[in-house]
Amino acid sequence: MQNFSQKRIALGGEVILTLVSNDLAYAEPIFDKLWSEITKFENRFSRFISNSELSKFNYNAGTKQYISSEFVDVLGVIKKYNRRTDGLFNPFILPALQSVGYKESFVENKEIIEDYSNRSVVDFSSLKLGLDWALIPYGTALDFGGIGKGYLADKLSSMLDDQELVGYWLSLGGDIIASGVDYKKMPWQIKIQNAEDPNSTVGLINVPTTEKLGIATSGVIKRHGIHNNKQWHHIIDPKTKHSAKTDIKIVTICTSITLEADIF
Repeated sequence: MQNFSQKRIALGGEVILTLVSNDLAYAEPIFDKLWSEITKFENRFSRFISNSELSKFNYNAGTKQYISSEFVDVLGVIKKYNRRTDGLFNPFILPALQSVGYKESFVENKEIIEDYSNRSVVDFSSLKLGLDWALIPYGTALDFGGIGKGYLADKLSSMLDDQELVGYWLSLGGDIIASGVDYKKMPWQIKIQNAEDPNSTVGLINVPTTEKLGIATSGVIKRHGIHNNKQWHHIIDPKTKHSAKTDIKIVTICTSITLEADIF
């Protein structure tokens, strides 16, 4: 058995895919399918791609728009977790994100992206959702940064369930899903980053060999900057519409559903 890995820049960061198999020829077409799905997802839902489905949807806010079935599914999931978090998870925060200074991707991106800083942050109940259409109020805009990678990780994982793999480990730049064992038939171990020293760790997560584990990490030390002489980070409190005031630098959450870990 061997660990076969491929790495690319995607989804706003570094993506690493690792498959455990005894045959590279078997693993390679699986890699191709995974990368294809990642590319399609990013092209559909990235706010940093001007012609993505999400960007076009935001541009036409205030009008009823027909959307893809996956877009409908993501909005349905968001609606569920918006209720479970009493509105704390709210993708209508895009105007606030841009207003504090998060207007450009942290990887190379030369596209000119619409600036919605002057639009409003509203409650998610303002969304109207049909079987194949959606409508958001004029002067609003959505961001899927709080759900996208977790949603995609679970989707990629489901694609691997029917494959003859000993195990896999997928890292989507902060969100990880792992299953099975490595090439030594040992449990996967995920390092937990030290918030004070990015080059060191504070512990290990041992992935159970009999089940999947989704792991999401986010914090205030990576995506941050200075805008209008004020420091900002990308964790927005929808109640204040500003970067959250917190003494917590990094949070790591583990659950069987990566999407859920991502949101929480």
